[in-house]
Amino acid sequence: MFGNVMISLRYALRLRVCLSIVFVMLAGTATAQQATTPQVATPKVTTQQAHVKVGENVLVGREPQGTVLIEPHVAAHPTDPRRLLAVGWVHGAGETNETTDAEHCAVFSSSDGGASWSREDVPGKSCLDPWLTFTAKGALLTAMGSHPSLPEKEGHNQNQLMAYYSPDGGDSWIDVPQPLGLSHDGPRSIASGDGAIYLVSSQATRDTESQSRRFGIFLARAAPGRAYLDTLPRIFPSNLNLQPDALTVLSDGTLVFTYQDFQRNVNNFIGRGGRLERRRTWAIRASERGTRLSIPLFITESCFDRPTSIAADTSKAFPDRLYQVCSGADQKSVLLTISSNRGEEWTEPKPIEPPTTKEGARALSQVVVNGQGTVAVAWMDRRDDPTGRCYAPYVVASVDGGQTFSNPVRVANAVSCPDAAKTGAFVARRWAMGGDYLGLTAGADGRFHLVWSDARDGAFQIWTAAVSVQSGTEK
Repeated sequence: MFGNVMISLRYALRLRVCLSIVFVMLAGTATAQQATTPQVATPKVTTQQAHVKVGENVLVGREPQGTVLIEPHVAAHPTDPRRLLAVGWVHGAGETNETTDAEHCAVFSSSDGGASWSREDVPGKSCLDPWLTFTAKGALLTAMGSHPSLPEKEGHNQNQLMAYYSPDGGDSWIDVPQPLGLSHDGPRSIASGDGAIYLVSSQATRDTESQSRRFGIFLARAAPGRAYLDTLPRIFPSNLNLQPDALTVLSDGTLVFTYQDFQRNVNNFIGRGGRLERRRTWAIRASERGTRLSIPLFITESCFDRPTSIAADTSKAFPDRLYQVCSGADQKSVLLTISSNRGEEWTEPKPIEPPTTKEGARALSQVVVNGQGTVAVAWMDRRDDPTGRCYAPYVVASVDGGQTFSNPVRVANAVSCPDAAKTGAFVARRWAMGGDYLGLTAGADGRFHLVWSDARDGAFQIWTAAVSVQSGTEK
């Protein structure tokens, strides 16, 4: 027995020695790793704070009694920060929607950064959905209406899409517009970095085989410096009722446009039957001068209505990051979603600020990115009126790629309270905020410019203000 005990002690001593050697080897390995692996410090989290400053409110255009200015849009020269263009629809202040001879497009130009404006009335009748694009070689105005040079077409003359060109940056416009066909809605245009202009619009047609209505996306392109739009093949993503809504251009010239689908075919789309439970927003990329299209890229089904807006960062701050905004449920919020891979994936839509409890309080949102990568979002807001009737434009900004935004700032120095006796009963009912959109653009100096239909005196007129954004760092 004593011998067995001695053998056990020898094994224990050997085991102790072996374990000691192992521990020494492990300690040496750890010491070597510590000597060769650099210590990584925990990064400090910093937040870029945007500080918004609104400039003086400036009257762009006023109409005499009996007419109003609605549906404003604005565009900035790509390199000269002093030059701006704005447009408004001169609309009759009547009780019905009957088009009058007084209706037309009024274009305003500024050569001092929006401090003063001159006016040019464009020949034609009506001016539905006016939109401007400014390039270094000229300007494009699109609108729906009629013109003496265009033939009447079965009573639908007012819905002809017309393209006007200005070779001198809006000081004058050609007398005869380019006709682009009937049954358009919501035309939008944008210039790429090389000066080419893209136009997107909704255009309804009829399938020759099934005789069903088809809602297509009309796409056209004007080469740089050319005063003529070449139409591209129409796009039919599905058999649903749909509406193109916004467009932007990536740094390599690729066009990105969005559309919403919202209704399936019930009774050939007559009435509201077949409405989808939620509107769905999609994007399509168009490269190679608009001829090569991606598949539809799903963005969100959280947008309550139109319009939506999209903008691309073509600076070095957040290259080709896409921002899309729209109104949330019952227009109680402004939602933002972001894509960092050219529209393939999108973040979950989130409100820019906490939602309100008032329906219809936040509408007509627009987003723009300037040359420094600063993001501005503007919309119409009813927060200043307890009754919910009056409104004013508000703006926020982000200098950190949409991670944070400044507190909302009111742009107008007075609220707008439309008076049906001055605006006309139909206009006051159909365009309670002076149109289906407001205008927002970024100048070459980085300042943002808003134009909106303002009713501080009861009747819709066009006003503007410049918005400057500065950044600071909060640790």
